[in-house]
Amino acid sequence: TVQNVNQIINAKWASIFVVDPQTQTIRTRATTLTQPGAQNISIPLNSQSLVATCWREGRTLVSTDMYNDPRTSPELNRRFDTASGVCVPLGPPGQRFGVLMVNNPTTGVFTAGEVRRLEQVAQLASAALERARLYEETRERADELILLNEVGHLLVENPVLESTLQRIADLVRRNFQLSGAGFLLLSNKRDALVTRGISGDFSPLLRELRIPLGIKDVSTLAFKQNQTVVIENGRRDKRVHRMLWKLLPGAMTGAVIPMASAGGSVGVLGIWRSQAQPFRPRDLQCLAGIARLAAAAVGRDELGQALRASERRLQEIVDGIHAMIVSIDTRGRILSFNAVAERVSGIKRDAVLGEN
Repeated sequence: TVQNVNQIINAKWASIFVVDPQTQTIRTRATTLTQPGAQNISIPLNSQSLVATCWREGRTLVSTDMYNDPRTSPELNRRFDTASGVCVPLGPPGQRFGVLMVNNPTTGVFTAGEVRRLEQVAQLASAALERARLYEETRERADELILLNEVGHLLVENPVLESTLQRIADLVRRNFQLSGAGFLLLSNKRDALVTRGISGDFSPLLRELRIPLGIKDVSTLAFKQNQTVVIENGRRDKRVHRMLWKLLPGAMTGAVIPMASAGGSVGVLGIWRSQAQPFRPRDLQCLAGIARLAAAAVGRDELGQALRASERRLQEIVDGIHAMIVSIDTRGRILSFNAVAERVSGIKRDAVLGEN
């Protein structure tokens, strides 16, 4: 679109800007501007700029002399040599998602016919961008479902909690292009978060990390509040305990996602990047789903441990009774065989369990 705009309107450059809700900026999506930095223009939505004003007001704006127009940004005008221009909002009323802008390096007038043709191009660009957005959302959703399905298979196929969490952390790191990911689970004494399953770049000491719940840190904060905590700059964020960043050399940004279960949080999923790259809300939502699945694995492991402990206690009680005790099911298969039965019969328990 931007490459063909100058064929229908007397303009040297054309650009499409798209809103980024997460950073509250409007950014370059495509442009024919050749100046350095033109591909990475980022304009705050509430700033003084013809592009931002067009998006806020939702109507076409024309500026014949941008150097003396109070609606424009003098700094951007000087940087990109834009002396005149037209901005047209993209998207339906109430759902504006961007702006189409054309510029010239000299002051001058745009005819009504040129503006009208540009508005027609903007309508076509809006439809094309909306289709691209819907396609991208569908593809991302499919990728998320595939990832969640992989996590689900790991939970079913691998009964060992430690290795299951390790493999989930590997999946998370690869799929979200992270520097690292790992789990911190509530300790048996329920007084600290301890490391279980780590993947990526980290100090070996991280495997032995134990964070008491009384310490003020993003990990304990996310766990106690059962809410995701995002760290945009770990070196400046006072919520991050200094000890944690020493174990994560080079980490710049991160997030801590609670492992929510029906009985409350059982731990947290931590992720980190070495670049100052923000986390998208959609990615955090998917990670929250993965954290919930991991919490189910922890619950299953705890239930299994409780059942095994209960069986051991029951066997101790039965073995303490001074009489032969043998239990069978409706098909006559032996289910239990206590210590007295072993001594009297001379047969070991393991040899008869399950036999008819």
